[in-house]
Amino acid sequence: MANKVTLLLGAALILGVTVPLGAQGHAPHRHPRGAKILITGALVEPLCQFAQPTTVQGCLKNLGDQQLQPVLVDSDSMLYVLRSAGASGLDPALIRRLLGQSVKVDGTVFPAGNAYLIVVDSLRVNTP
Repeated sequence: MANKVTLLLGAALILGVTVPLGAQGHAPHRHPRGAKILITGALVEPLCQFAQPTTVQGCLKNLGDQQLQPVLVDSDSMLYVLRSAGASGLDPALIRRLLGQSVKVDGTVFPAGNAYLIVVDSLRVNTP
C-alpha cells in the first residue's frame, strides 16, 4: 500500500512539474500560416540595428546590397523577416531608402520560430 501511495505521489509530482513546463513553450501564433497580411512597423537591418546600434549608419555603409537582410519590427517588438518571392529579391535601393522609417508591408505571412517570415508583395512608406 505504501508503495502505491509513493508511486501515486511521484506520478502527481512529475505531472505537476511537467505540465506547466510544457505550457511554457511557444505562445500561439497570431498570424495563421499563409495568411495575407498588411502590417506596419519600423524597417531595420538587424545586424546594424541590434548588434552595432551605436554605429548604424557606418554599419549600413559597410554592408553590400546582397548582405542586406531587412526585418520589420512592429509595435509589439515582433520580428518579421522580409523576403521576395522573385529571383531578384527586394530592391536594395528601396531597402536602403526606407531603413529606419515606418513602413507598410503587404504580403503572405508564415510562422518562423518566435518570429514570422513575410513574402513581400509591396513595401512602402507608412503615411499616416
